[in-house]
Amino acid sequence: MTPYIVALVFVFAGFLMIWKAARMHSLQRDYGYQSEFPGKHYPCELRSADAESAIRCLIGASDSALYLMADPEVQRKVRWWQQYQNYDFRMLSKTGLRIPWNDLECRAGKMFFKEVIWFENRPRRFYIYIPRAVAETVLSDARRPIPAPI
Repeated sequence: MTPYIVALVFVFAGFLMIWKAARMHSLQRDYGYQSEFPGKHYPCELRSADAESAIRCLIGASDSALYLMADPEVQRKVRWWQQYQNYDFRMLSKTGLRIPWNDLECRAGKMFFKEVIWFENRPRRFYIYIPRAVAETVLSDARRPIPAPI
């Protein structure tokens, strides 16, 4: 009986990993951005609701979209054996993301006693949170309303 339970757990874990990879691939396919971002960008450690660790990236915004780009400083420092540890990091490393404001909802919140702002794309189940200080700067650059703190 125990080998069946262990096998079932492995199958379920494999399914979840494939599902997450497919979700990230579709996000990159639909919102991928290859050009250079023309505005101001800021270094940031963003976190995803389902990521194991923070992702160092550059974040910027225009009136039309939020931009997430790989941080070249991190790319230079990553060793070859470290680059495949986190699929989210590889997704941001290959291309930047340009997510239109129409597809995002912003709300204030707390995560582990830190003030953050959540950026949510509910239909795609894409949720990231960014430290409030950086997010307020990005939202003001884009002339977007800043959510009130909780």
